[in-house]
Amino acid sequence: MKQRLKFWKPVVWIALVAALSFPFAKKISEVVKKDRTCICADDGYGYYHYLPQLFGTGSLRTNIDDLEKRYIPYCNESKLYQFHLAENGEWVNIYQIGLSLVQAPSFLIAHGFAFLFGYLADGFSAPYQISYLLNALFLILLGLRVFYLLLRLYFPHVLSMGLLFALVFGSNFYITATHQYDLPHVYLFGLTATFLYFLLRETDSHRKRDIIISALALGLAVAIRPTSIVLGLIPAIHIYKVYPNLKTWLKVMLLFLLVGFLFQVPQLLYWKVIGGHWFMPNMHIEEIDLGRPNFSNFLFSFRKGWLIYSPIFFLLLIGFWKCYKHQRALFWGGILSSSLFIWIVCSWETWWYAASFGARPMVDLYPILILILGFGLHHSRHTLLYSQVGYVSLCTVFSILQSIQFNRGTLPSDRMTMAHYGYIFGKLNIEDYNDARLLIDTPEDLQEKAKVLNSEIITETLNTKRRFTSNKTEYILLADIPMHKWMNKDIVVEVSFKSNKPEGSYLDVRAELQRNNVSYSWFTHLVPAEASATDSSLRFVLPTPFHESDVLKVVAYNRDGQNLEIKDLSIRFLSINGD
Repeated sequence: MKQRLKFWKPVVWIALVAALSFPFAKKISEVVKKDRTCICADDGYGYYHYLPQLFGTGSLRTNIDDLEKRYIPYCNESKLYQFHLAENGEWVNIYQIGLSLVQAPSFLIAHGFAFLFGYLADGFSAPYQISYLLNALFLILLGLRVFYLLLRLYFPHVLSMGLLFALVFGSNFYITATHQYDLPHVYLFGLTATFLYFLLRETDSHRKRDIIISALALGLAVAIRPTSIVLGLIPAIHIYKVYPNLKTWLKVMLLFLLVGFLFQVPQLLYWKVIGGHWFMPNMHIEEIDLGRPNFSNFLFSFRKGWLIYSPIFFLLLIGFWKCYKHQRALFWGGILSSSLFIWIVCSWETWWYAASFGARPMVDLYPILILILGFGLHHSRHTLLYSQVGYVSLCTVFSILQSIQFNRGTLPSDRMTMAHYGYIFGKLNIEDYNDARLLIDTPEDLQEKAKVLNSEIITETLNTKRRFTSNKTEYILLADIPMHKWMNKDIVVEVSFKSNKPEGSYLDVRAELQRNNVSYSWFTHLVPAEASATDSSLRFVLPTPFHESDVLKVVAYNRDGQNLEIKDLSIRFLSINGD
């Protein structure tokens, strides 16, 4: 048996390292060949921004115009939305500073290479891109190694290696690691594994040192993504198990909190120096609404449902049961922290978290969830054990199949629907593949989707006979429409009107989706200067409203302040019957 273990253990590690390394090697090759110039755009750039900004300009104060000149040439299809204009007139990064602390060592190495070999030392040239990718791969593999050590605290080698394999290939971990390494989730996985390993290992001679390392890991995780703070329930419960004396427990917890707070200092200083306040909560347009959690969508929707795309975690029901019987403190810490975490992340108004394979925020929590799942396997016997092993094997094969579909583009990262899921289910090669069953992306998609689904298009027209006139530079509100009727539907909006304006003047017509008088999506039509009278129309796809109280506002902007008349305004909403 030991001989077999000596053989299979390196085989599993080689398989894991090879499977994760190959996509990164391909990306590095593209950087070398100059086929890839952008390695962290959008949200990923928000987390990374602090490093090129500080070392490129010597300051964390951001000038948007200057930033566009440095950033956009590398990521020319991206937009700068990562900053919030504070009351003091400074642009404040809306993303936490913590991930840049993790990336700092590799950045400094790349910075040195850029100076030595004559590359632009701007944070984006080839040395930085290669270093960024190598750093991501190294930390992913390091996180898996620490996680394996965590599993070994409770389980034998065979089960630990099996759980490690199931994590990588039986869940959405692999796709998240190889496609979204610029986001914090795989780094948080490693930090959570480190935090748990040093907290839970039984080494009385090194207890204080382990507490400090555990607190540093959790503190850094919170500095990257504040939702990790709920994991603090685990040390609070576990430390009381080790030190049941209240006075001793308070001392150890105070040490844990003080050490964990160290990584929050850079963020607080940044907010104070740049933004003018010690604490600047969520600056995103989207909000967390804890009173309206999207549990069903987050867990079970075909768009991004966690348990739909990582069904292996249904076994947590057995895992928590067995953990309760054998590790009571870990059970309470695990179930309370994971429940709170899920409640918070599914209360984010954009509960689908943009492009991803399944629910990517859950990767942060996988060290504790896979550990709990392991208790179900380790403490089961006979039929229950074999049933779980068979289920894990099927889920792993199923997840690998879906990962291949994701890589081939037949399982898209954002627009999935139940109809498309059924269309691609179990298929690697689909003849005459089409994506008409997905959530629509352009107005033309609605016709094609209706045709494929054999449904009719329903049209609802809102007319107004009002006549809008203006003779000064101003915005004119043409329509203000509540969105609650069109929640969770594919909607195309058509705005048409006639305008009389002086020849040579311009007119902007803008449709805005707003929540609490803040626009989060907009569509603009410019009526040209050539004609003094014209019929105009604006067609756009309505994104999924984040909240039932959202409104659609249609406004006209009289840019030149000349005599303007708008009439015969018509707004039509097109949707698919039964959508």
